[in-house]
Amino acid sequence: MRTLRLIIAVVLTTLPVAAQREPWDVKGAHEITRPLQQMPLADRRGIASRVHMEELELRAERISTQPEDIFLVQSVANDSCGAVGNCRFWVLDSAYNIILKGRAQWASLLTTSHGGRRDIVTGLHDSAFESEETQWRFNGSRYQRFACADINYADPTGGPYKNPHITPLPCK
Repeated sequence: MRTLRLIIAVVLTTLPVAAQREPWDVKGAHEITRPLQQMPLADRRGIASRVHMEELELRAERISTQPEDIFLVQSVANDSCGAVGNCRFWVLDSAYNIILKGRAQWASLLTTSHGGRRDIVTGLHDSAFESEETQWRFNGSRYQRFACADINYADPTGGPYKNPHITPLPCK
């Protein structure tokens, strides 16, 4: 029993440290801007039917990855987005199966990978200098939250930090 308590204590105290060390570099981060209507008909129908939304309410990109292409999909419907652009967000595999479902303003593929797929980081807009970011890892069948953090890019007066201040958060 003591061993189990010790293991739990070690895990709980190292989680924030692990989140702090994770690569929060999001150089490739971008908002999905391509309307779903610009994709091939089969992709439009497959995506819209899986996320249960009208084609006009979605943006999507096909991304070439290993072992197969994926689709980054984001809602643009007013009733599914917050006031600052934090919208419903999905990642679908090439058979249009949803492998990640959440909310995001932007997304980026990381260079690291788990379970055979690249890790993903998504961001929610909090303010001009602050975002809430989530790292996702693939577990073999879908993406799961791995690490979450509040990222501040400037001090309270608006002066930019040389390096962003990263505050680990519990993932919701």
